[in-house]
Amino acid sequence: MARERGTGRNRGPSHSSDASHIRLSAMDDSLEPEDADAQPSRWHFLHDALAPALKFPGRTWAYLRTSPGRLTAMTTILVIAIVAAGGALTYASSTRQDQLNNLVKNTEPLSNAAQRLYGSLSVADSTATIGFLEGGVGSQSEDERYTTAIQTASTALVEAGAGANSDDHEVLQLLAVVNQRLPIYTGLIAQARTNNREGNPIGASYLTEASAIMQNSIIPAASRLYTITSDRVRHQARSLTRPMWFPASGLLAAIILLIIAQLWLAALTNRRLNGGLLFATVAMTIALFWLAISSIVIVAVGNADFNRASDPLHELTASRISAQKARTDEALMLVRRSADQSSADFSTTVSDVQKTLTQLKDDGTLDDADDNQNTDASSTTKPSDALDDAIVAANSWKVSHQELANRIGRGDYTGAVNIAVGRDESTLNSERQFIQLDHSLRALIQDTRSNLRTYLENSQDTSQNITRAVLILSVLSVVGVLIGVRPRMQEYT
Repeated sequence: MARERGTGRNRGPSHSSDASHIRLSAMDDSLEPEDADAQPSRWHFLHDALAPALKFPGRTWAYLRTSPGRLTAMTTILVIAIVAAGGALTYASSTRQDQLNNLVKNTEPLSNAAQRLYGSLSVADSTATIGFLEGGVGSQSEDERYTTAIQTASTALVEAGAGANSDDHEVLQLLAVVNQRLPIYTGLIAQARTNNREGNPIGASYLTEASAIMQNSIIPAASRLYTITSDRVRHQARSLTRPMWFPASGLLAAIILLIIAQLWLAALTNRRLNGGLLFATVAMTIALFWLAISSIVIVAVGNADFNRASDPLHELTASRISAQKARTDEALMLVRRSADQSSADFSTTVSDVQKTLTQLKDDGTLDDADDNQNTDASSTTKPSDALDDAIVAANSWKVSHQELANRIGRGDYTGAVNIAVGRDESTLNSERQFIQLDHSLRALIQDTRSNLRTYLENSQDTSQNITRAVLILSVLSVVGVLIGVRPRMQEYT
């Protein structure tokens, strides 16, 4: 009984333990399949999605180690190099075209407006002073010249203001000076004429004050404006003649890569030359030489052409302004009835004008323009002829002025006025000689400005033609590379 009880006690726990193990095992079996199946399914999904990307570098590297892979890599590098060289040239050319367009459409017209403003103001001042000698109103021709000069100056002032940038503070400030003080000047001239017509001596004071405002304030502002704008034209034009080194270096790099590719391909295929790559190399070499030679020509010849057009324009404009100032000095000398300082200033100014004109004639710059310029069919005067006329007029004017000063010294004021306003029947006629000089200088300025714009427009055409040629050669080079490599690739398929 004891053994049985003991045996019963031993069997009881064993049965219970086995049952619990069975229940736990059943529970584990019921949970295991769901977790075991769910977790691997997520990892399998990520693995299937990323496997191609993870294997791509290895497959690519394995492919590049084969001959077809190397040919593909070589072709890709060559095409990228050629396209990059053509793209660099396109970008550089596009930038240069934008700069040229800005120069032709904005900077140069602004400079021309400043030049016309500068010259017209001087014409108005000298004409008003001469008119004062003839009773305050002057002849009809003098009155028309004065009115035309003021109108031209006003128009040029508006054009210069429209062409100036809003952030160009110095230019705007100079325009403001002219715009504010020009009405004051015209008002003083009107008062001087009125008082002189009525016989009031104060008219001379109004004239002197008006001329002082013009000579000391308005004309210096216009002169500074012209100097700034003309210097900008020179700076921008000369910057456009610089060689395009960056696109040239891209073309050179493409040529070097083409040569290396041909040598490698010859070693790979045991062939000496590849027709497509050879054609591409020749095309890119032509493009490089075309660009290099064009850059050299632009630097050497372009700078000379620009200087031939811009330097005379600057010198002739300065000469015309000087001649206008000399005419004003001559008139003021008569108003003051004194031939001391005004006569000396006149002689110095006209001598400078003669020196400039003689230098231009000796250099032959304007003679070259006769052959290169397409002048207007309505114009019958050549630049060289206008230059000769200006020299003759300046010499004759200087002689007339000397006699005018002598008559003032002798007290012959009426005779001096007759020379100044053109009533002298002899060849001593300052009026006619000055008008001839001014007309010739104005014609020369128009001719040289036309030469300058012709140069700028030709620069635009040259730049566009170079870009088109190099782009065409670049496209042909890409085609040559593809045609040259294609048969080699077919050997492996």
